[in-house]
Amino acid sequence: MIGHSRVRVVALSGALLTFAASAGHAQTSEPCGPFTVTSPGQPFSVKYLDFGENGPSFGDMRIGHRDDVVNEAGDPVGHLRWIVISLDEPPGSDQQGERHLSLSLNLRGGQIHASALLEEIRPSDDTTQPGVNDYSAAVVGGTGAYNFARGSVDASFDGTAGTFAFDIACD
Repeated sequence: MIGHSRVRVVALSGALLTFAASAGHAQTSEPCGPFTVTSPGQPFSVKYLDFGENGPSFGDMRIGHRDDVVNEAGDPVGHLRWIVISLDEPPGSDQQGERHLSLSLNLRGGQIHASALLEEIRPSDDTTQPGVNDYSAAVVGGTGAYNFARGSVDASFDGTAGTFAFDIACD
């Protein structure tokens, strides 16, 4: 009889854990879906970190942020943060090398994270404009309401203004 009671307690505990996990997952998927945000471009800030040889080279970083992200109605919704790391630009070369982008959209309900390999159109030390053309990146997760986010983001630029179209799901 004692062994039988333990089995029921373990089974009940497992059922409650499964219910709690699925209930939490369902809550995180509610705010997810396609949406677009824009940034007029100001304040637009990029810090260039030059590692190794002077000038653009392997390992250099561009760390940036946009604090003026708005939704389609023009309401402020959050801010973007990103890091772009130079992967293969030979020192002293005029070639525009490949870059790795890590992007985070910070919203009230959490963050959405994206990642991509890109080619820059300008040397990485030119921080006056976005360093890349339009791009698509893979959404690789998030936090809070976007914990299970997956999908893509398509970014397009007109000067320093940016449009970011997210096509995500969280289930």
